[in-house]
Amino acid sequence: MNSDSSSRLLASPWRRELVVLYAVPLHAVFAYGIAESILMSLFPVVMVDRGHTVAQMSLAFSVFVLGGLVSTVPVTRLADRYGQERALAGCAAVGAVGSLVMTWSGAVSVTLIASALTGAALGPVFALALAIVGRRLPAEQLPAGSAIFTVAFSVGSMVAPFLAAVIMRKWGGDHLFTLSSALFASLLIRIVVVGAPLEAEQIGSHRGSAGP
Repeated sequence: MNSDSSSRLLASPWRRELVVLYAVPLHAVFAYGIAESILMSLFPVVMVDRGHTVAQMSLAFSVFVLGGLVSTVPVTRLADRYGQERALAGCAAVGAVGSLVMTWSGAVSVTLIASALTGAALGPVFALALAIVGRRLPAEQLPAGSAIFTVAFSVGSMVAPFLAAVIMRKWGGDHLFTLSSALFASLLIRIVVVGAPLEAEQIGSHRGSAGP
């Protein structure tokens, strides 16, 4: 990219080009912040309220965290080989379904399995989204991109308990993770249906404008 093109992008950080490049990682980290905050603040309370023992609640919480710890390195290695967006799409698909099963299932064994799988799917999301930011943005934009990335995660973490509580008040405790599931489902759609064509088109236009 030549200096004129770079300066125009830097002068207009919310131009369509950068919005396209930002969209997937910001969507992903916002959904991740929502899911993690709901898990930390409301999931234990809902499990106990539904009649599970404190030990069962602690076990479900622990296997979620353990799933994320175990999966992060293998998933990110697969992302290096097959593509970060593909890995992120797989994580979004499993996370959207698994988080619903965690609250919809009345069987403790099913809840534990769903917790482990959901944790394994959501654990690598932050790293994958941040890697996409680093790959898509020019070096001059990385500080601003990282700042916006962190803000998106923080906003998701802050608003999640309130929004989830509103949803549960209206539709019941079975909808604890409905918000995060909807966000991950829409992320999957964005990557598969919308994101890839737009990214390819935009990167092509950037390369064309850069010249030899």
